[in-house]
Amino acid sequence: MVQKPLRGNSMGRWIKDLKEKRKEANRSQNAQIHAAVTVAGVAAAIAAVTAATAASSSEDSLSKTSMAVASAAALVAAQCVKVAESMGANHEHLAAIVSSAVNVRTAGDIMTLTAAAATGECLIN
Repeated sequence: MVQKPLRGNSMGRWIKDLKEKRKEANRSQNAQIHAAVTVAGVAAAIAAVTAATAASSSEDSLSKTSMAVASAAALVAAQCVKVAESMGANHEHLAAIVSSAVNVRTAGDIMTLTAAAATGECLIN
């Protein structure tokens, strides 16, 4: 059975409901884009820290393992960036997030990025 668009509501109410649905769809899409961007930042930070650790390691086998992990994290970050861009993320915003993430210095910085990704907060405007 085909339902009428109004379903017993007035035209004004139907239009209002339609606008609300569109707003909610936009909010949901923006949240998904933000999640992809922040996860890309976390992955970039992990890659940068792991690469720096590998470069300063004196033990050869540990250094090779660290470099392999850094390479894998860089690949994950690159894929997250591609996904975020395909979802509609702004390139300049993505570049700012990744640049900031690559410059992390402390464990607290990584925890902050991770918490931001988990809670949906944006640390870079």
